[in-house]
Amino acid sequence: MLAVPSSVASRRWVVATIGVIFAAVGAFTARSILQDTYLALYAGRLVAEHGPPHIDTLTVAGQGHPWVDQQWLAQLGFYELWRIGGYAGVACFASFAIAAGFGLLADILLSRGVSVVRTLMWVTVAFTVAVANTFIRAQDLAYPLFVAVVWLLLRDEARPRFSRSAALVLPVLAVWANVHGSVLLAVPIVSLYALWAAVGTYRAHDRRSLAGYLTLSLLAPAALLVTPYSPSELELYYRSVLTNPAIAQNVTEWAPAGFDAISMAFILLLFLVVAVVGFGFGRGYRPSLLLTGTSALLAVAGVHAVRYQVWFAFPSSVLVADTLSATTAAHESDGPPRGLGMLIGAAAALMLGASALIALAPERSIQLQIGCALGGMILAADALRSSRLPVLLRRTIPVALAAVPLCTGFALATTPDTTFESGLPMPAVNVAAGYAAAHPGVRIMADELTSAPLLWHHPGLAGRVAFDPRFEIYPRAALERWSRFLKAQGPDWAAATRGYGVIVVAALHSDLVRHLRHLPGWTVLYDHPDGIVLRRR
Repeated sequence: MLAVPSSVASRRWVVATIGVIFAAVGAFTARSILQDTYLALYAGRLVAEHGPPHIDTLTVAGQGHPWVDQQWLAQLGFYELWRIGGYAGVACFASFAIAAGFGLLADILLSRGVSVVRTLMWVTVAFTVAVANTFIRAQDLAYPLFVAVVWLLLRDEARPRFSRSAALVLPVLAVWANVHGSVLLAVPIVSLYALWAAVGTYRAHDRRSLAGYLTLSLLAPAALLVTPYSPSELELYYRSVLTNPAIAQNVTEWAPAGFDAISMAFILLLFLVVAVVGFGFGRGYRPSLLLTGTSALLAVAGVHAVRYQVWFAFPSSVLVADTLSATTAAHESDGPPRGLGMLIGAAAALMLGASALIALAPERSIQLQIGCALGGMILAADALRSSRLPVLLRRTIPVALAAVPLCTGFALATTPDTTFESGLPMPAVNVAAGYAAAHPGVRIMADELTSAPLLWHHPGLAGRVAFDPRFEIYPRAALERWSRFLKAQGPDWAAATRGYGVIVVAALHSDLVRHLRHLPGWTVLYDHPDGIVLRRR
């Protein structure tokens, strides 16, 4: 087995991991404001002004319907950050939250005796699976909470008796219950682990530990109730999200996994986990039951829906790294030979320097920047193992590592709001909002890309926009009508526009835009490459 790195060295690589993942997210997904980002902002504004809502007042279809804003704490945090630092402040915070989750993952791997190089490789693999789920939204704050739960349970699993640190899972779950609904994934993991551990302590006649684990198994579900909402409201919310077929039919990340670009990284990691764990079993290695069970549970969830694949990446990477470290020999203490070490160190410094410079360049190559950052970090860890590495490189590499997140953070902080919103049809949104402002009684039929920016930038339109991203609050029939409208399907596809005086649709819905240009009874106000706006005659 490899020696566990010293605590000082471990902390340095955990910090380096956080910095590089921060840069990777900041270079890519954090530069885009999406509908979920807007939802977090205008819901946070509502919470800041009136407290957590119970009834919808924002949309026509949801008017008066129950609204359990389970993500209220994350939304309030995003809104307050926006007030301080604008979109850039929100992007930096979201990037750091995501990076903190991967930093904790690195800490778990290092503390379990995985070498630094292998640790960074598996963190990179996990990030590759998760990257499509790292846009700015409330879910970002749940990643470090999830990894913290796994970290605490693994620490307890390594001890012969119930440890007080295991009880820290409960406040983590309580915070998570006010941040994102994915807490429902963690609660059964905690409860099942505690019940299994209770069985073991019962057989060992350890009454104190038995009482601790049984209490933990009972209080974990109770942590879901530490919110401003009643149990009946929470039950309605979770049921309306998890059992609503309209969500699975209209939201890509709720669809099942497939052999496509969205799920391919998950599928490859799943196959790799099965192969490596099978190899380990063949060589007599028995992995952590907690890691195995958690990975299996989340693998099933990831096959069921794309949105769960990100959670699978965390425990499965630890499971694979554990198995390989226990079943394969690795002699890495002396590092590479001097000549090779110099070559690797120089490559690491160049790649990290290139990543930092690309972050500051007016024209950025995102894939190149992320590849240089992640690859450079792994090469840096390999080179620094060598005691014969020249002093110049030994001093240059840490500076280059630090420059990557600093330059990316500076680039994010100086990014104008228009860049964050460049992927959205903001001109069309502004035309629709201007017409609605001049005609106070008019309601707006918007699509999923324009409704959220309308409600964020024009709060006076609250109650006049048809729908927004909160699919769980709308009646199923209304959602189905809206879906047919967006797809321009069926003879009655335009029925959803009854009662509305303005239509605004992004150009992404090309079939719908084509039909709208010839819709009887409507006049085109705006028709440009970003979208189309119509008013009723």
